[in-house]
Amino acid sequence: MKAALKLVSALSALALVQAQELDKPALSDDLDYLKEGNTNALPIRTSTISQWPAGSLPKDCKDLAEGEDKSAADMEVYEVKYSDCGDPWLFCRHKDVEVDIEKAAETFSRVPLRMRDWVRQVLLFPGSNSAFAINGNVAFIGTTGENVDVMLHETGHGVDGFAAFGENLKTASEGFLAAYDSDTHVPDNYARSSQAENVAQNIVVAVYDSNVDGGFPGAQPNSDAISNQYEYIKKLGGDALKPAGPDETCDRHLENSETVQLDSRLSSSSVSPTPSSSATPSSSATPSSSATPSSSASASPTPSTSSAQSVVFRRAYKPNSVFRREYKNIVRDFEPFEFRETF
Repeated sequence: MKAALKLVSALSALALVQAQELDKPALSDDLDYLKEGNTNALPIRTSTISQWPAGSLPKDCKDLAEGEDKSAADMEVYEVKYSDCGDPWLFCRHKDVEVDIEKAAETFSRVPLRMRDWVRQVLLFPGSNSAFAINGNVAFIGTTGENVDVMLHETGHGVDGFAAFGENLKTASEGFLAAYDSDTHVPDNYARSSQAENVAQNIVVAVYDSNVDGGFPGAQPNSDAISNQYEYIKKLGGDALKPAGPDETCDRHLENSETVQLDSRLSSSSVSPTPSSSATPSSSATPSSSATPSSSASASPTPSTSSAQSVVFRRAYKPNSVFRREYKNIVRDFEPFEFRETF
């Protein structure tokens, strides 16, 4: 736990260096007025959700949970396999968080596939609404795990941190900084807090403009005040800001962290075959997953009815965080990053 806290502290120091408040005014107080449009325009992907047995979880989930002063034994691990990817994403959910796994998985499915490809693991914690992104892991606290714009924002930090669109926009992109200089405003008050947050908020705007009828100008009459910024992101991101086509599949870039075992004295809960009702990566390798059903798994469990597009099973699985498929563009060497927000 000390090592995890040291890394979080180091990354927090890096974030403070990057967090220089911007001097441009905000176009609006917040971007809440975009949430409904993005939610309606971005489709839900069919998913199958399976729970790991208690006692095993990805190392990043253990370390990040302990960094949040949560017991790793209270974390539930789910594989969420979407129809557009051969490998599931791992969700690490604290047992007391307000958002159930079906809702979180459904919300994450709305994030365009080429952006989801840059997410390592998804974490859900109880507490006051906030979120953070750390080296490809995205964490949602309180009810933020059911807000697609927050998921787009946190995923956007990874897209930027890994230069997924070809440039690191917040620090090294002359093109984006020129676009910023050409505009009179930033999207909202939160975007003013740093260039990194401005980039992430402009990614939310760019997704909206790319997918909602009428685009951003239809929602914001003064859109020209930030148009150079979000149009630059659209130029770089292109189709990655849109839902994948029916024949497109994932191209994952971030491996899951290794599976670790908890002390059996810390974890005594069991996995029921009934339907659900309800990070510390290094710079050389870091954080998805395969699993082999155990003989105790139910042959034909009853799917959850909480979402017409999701089938939720609670099965006993043999945890395995290694990809089934091979991906040619795995990223292992990168500059560590962390960003935290409060809502």
